[in-house]
Amino acid sequence: MRTITVIILACLACALMVAAGCTGTSRTATPATPAITAAASTPAAAANADPWSGTWDTRGSTPIALQTVGVLTLNQAGSLVTGTYSNGDNGKGTVSGTVTGNQLVGTWTVDYGRESDNGSFELVLSDDKKSFSGTWVSASDTANTLSTSPEFWDGVKRSSLRQ
Repeated sequence: MRTITVIILACLACALMVAAGCTGTSRTATPATPAITAAASTPAAAANADPWSGTWDTRGSTPIALQTVGVLTLNQAGSLVTGTYSNGDNGKGTVSGTVTGNQLVGTWTVDYGRESDNGSFELVLSDDKKSFSGTWVSASDTANTLSTSPEFWDGVKRSSLRQ
């Protein structure tokens, strides 16, 4: 037990010396690493840099179904976002858009095998960057615009579900 205590105290003393810069081998000051570099390398900083990137569990409305459930996978590079999704109607689709502030505006396409569709969407990211809500409209729907569309598209980021 005494040996373990001595080892722990020696490690603590060594750590304090390193933290204080008293290693004794060099008198040259090491420039401090800017805080922004350290912050950018953390997962939280990366998530804030490209908050739309990730996998989202979504739900939305369709003209033929009150609600569908799907998975949306997005990749954000600066203000540009691209991605793919699948929905409850067995459709596979793509999205692309541009981020301005907490808003993602873009276009979508979907392929059901024997038919396809496309249109536009507008999604708004929550302040905590863990969910979004928005609307979508089909290109063939001339009666509605994104601001008047009754069709919704909401999502929750998968990593947010585990926290």
